[in-house]
Amino acid sequence: MNKKFKKEHKINGEITISKIRLTGDGFNGSIVSLEEALIKSNELELDLVLMSEANGIGICKLMVY
Repeated sequence: MNKKFKKEHKINGEITISKIRLTGDGFNGSIVSLEEALIKSNELELDLVLMSEANGIGICKLMVY
């Protein structure tokens, strides 16, 4: 059976929400700008992955995706 890969989450530059709540190892759920979140993901060499959105704030996890 040939299944096409379906990406479930937006990552890195695909994310357009301006406010991000960071989650993951070492993050306490603080809200930062998208720019700050992308800088942090680059510093840690991890992907910023949009897990969900609530009240105009993106819930993102820093991880290898």
